[in-house]
Amino acid sequence: MLVHWGKELFSFWAIILSARAVVLFLSDGYVRFVVNQYNLLYHSDGPKANRVLASGISFLLLLSLGTMLLLVLSFFFFPSVNAFVFDTHTELFSFLPICLLAYIAVACVQNVQRMYAATKEAEGLVWHNMLVEVLMIVAEISVLSFLLIAGSGFANVMLADIAIILLVAVVYLFHLAVKYPLGKVWTVALLKEGAQNFRKATQLYASNFFEKLTTDGLVLLLSFFRFDKAAIALFATVRTLVNTPLLAQNLLLNSYTPEMQKHFSLRNEGALKRLLGFIRLRIGALLCLGIVLCLPLYEPVFVYWTKGKIDYNEPFMLLMLAMAVFNLYGISFAFVLKGLNALKPLLSLMLLKAILLFVAFVWASPSLVSFAAAMLVVELITAVIALPILLQKYAAKHSLHFSLSENFKQFLPYALAVLCLFLWHWQHS
Repeated sequence: MLVHWGKELFSFWAIILSARAVVLFLSDGYVRFVVNQYNLLYHSDGPKANRVLASGISFLLLLSLGTMLLLVLSFFFFPSVNAFVFDTHTELFSFLPICLLAYIAVACVQNVQRMYAATKEAEGLVWHNMLVEVLMIVAEISVLSFLLIAGSGFANVMLADIAIILLVAVVYLFHLAVKYPLGKVWTVALLKEGAQNFRKATQLYASNFFEKLTTDGLVLLLSFFRFDKAAIALFATVRTLVNTPLLAQNLLLNSYTPEMQKHFSLRNEGALKRLLGFIRLRIGALLCLGIVLCLPLYEPVFVYWTKGKIDYNEPFMLLMLAMAVFNLYGISFAFVLKGLNALKPLLSLMLLKAILLFVAFVWASPSLVSFAAAMLVVELITAVIALPILLQKYAAKHSLHFSLSENFKQFLPYALAVLCLFLWHWQHS
């Protein structure tokens, strides 16, 4: 997209994806809350688990319709909203909100499909859901790459992407409805129960919103703080590169979530410790090793990938990689808290992170390197220090013991990886 469109159109695409993530924070949080509740009930009370899922789907449909109505009214009756989000008056001015609304509409369908897919997750068939996600990604990459190489414009590529996501979501949703029928949905009783669960998960939505704002929403905030289009394009491109190990770890953690929930419900402390040790000392450490071994490749890959459209910035790249290493360590703790619907500690952490990042924006603007350094400090405070403490306190409340000193000792491979990054920069400067 960057090579064929240039920095401005590429930044519009990044802003659309960022805005979509922020707008859908309520839906995303509700999906995870209901799926967790379903998984925790599945082995002890099947009928109740099915009712939780049916009520969740019913209320999610209502929530999606309300969200779309509000957005349509905002964009088409208040043009200033469009100008505020995209900061443009080009010929795409009227198309960009339509594109954003279409992305959000298909994402709503996709969220219903992901909630229904809890039926697979609880049975230990997470890989079925992962396979669908992988197939969709392969289809997106293949079709969009073909269209870009063929010279298709912004509108055609966006519409093709929307169509692919919608097709995969609808087909898989139909398969789930046939194989795991839930009976009636959209009844008054189910909507009422879904609304009650929605209220119970208020802290999760707030936590999820701040998390989206501090991850997917960063591109939107860069635009808000008036970083130029070149900086937004550089940030989006580098973040895509450094997020590769994080996506790999998240993919594996999603497959282990039902197992973790089962061990926690049964209070199997030994199995939980083995699972977390495997994630932290094997998967995470191997990914850190991969980051370090790839150090000579980042610049040539970046230059080849961007075809000279964006200047390579080594300090920024290495700071973002160090932040990814800290994130890899913290993910294993957040994975447990999220899977158990530990709402209060997650909310407090995400609120702290959001406040620190806003301070970083004000302090660093408009220097992207300074902002990356500030982000690294924020990640150190939240992912490396705060998350282990929060998990240890939460486990103690549920009569489980996790040694805080042992957890911090397991940070050694990650610290060595960050040290290698800084030594690499020192050697080259």
